[in-house]
Amino acid sequence: MILRKDILTGEEFYGRINQNFKTATNRIKYYNEKANKIRHSKRDYDHKLHRNYLITNEILGKNKSATFHREFLLGKGYAFGIFTHLMPYENQNRYAIYNHLIIPEGDSKYKIVKI
Repeated sequence: MILRKDILTGEEFYGRINQNFKTATNRIKYYNEKANKIRHSKRDYDHKLHRNYLITNEILGKNKSATFHREFLLGKGYAFGIFTHLMPYENQNRYAIYNHLIIPEGDSKYKIVKI
């Protein structure tokens, strides 16, 4: 046993060489605080992303693809500029929200395709 310093509280204690916390409670509290900090920093983006997914899922329904006007999507609360990844479709990279592709078609219209 060697003299160690608790990462969370700064208390000194005797523990194993790989022990960083005096108690299990301190360890749990430290990692919960760390996870909450990350969760809160991503909250705004994740909320918009989830909302976009729900909107595209709702308006597509059982259809494989459909075309919608930009104003219709904005009226539903869709946030342009938020996406999960780019995916090749018809020899071009297209914005995607999980399994929905968002394809601009000109004249303020967007085709949404369920992959």
